[in-house]
Amino acid sequence: AMLGVVLREPIGVVSIITPWNFPFLIVSQKLPFALAAGCTAVVKPSEMTSASTFVLGDILMQAGLPAGVVNILAGLGADVGAPMVSHPLV
Repeated sequence: AMLGVVLREPIGVVSIITPWNFPFLIVSQKLPFALAAGCTAVVKPSEMTSASTFVLGDILMQAGLPAGVVNILAGLGADVGAPMVSHPLV
């Protein structure tokens, strides 16, 4: 059994960078906790498997998630991922 506890203490923007294997599963395991804590998120899927993350983005918009709460950035790791992990506010 596993117990997960989330406190509603937003810490800011959460970076979620996913690999090519199981991209939808990994985002769906990380994103709910960030949102439950009151954080916004920037998601960078692998350039090889970004379509499933964009489908999730569409689902979240249709569900009424406010614009800007989840942001999806596509591109190569060096171009997109590196600035995400080096930005002081993320």
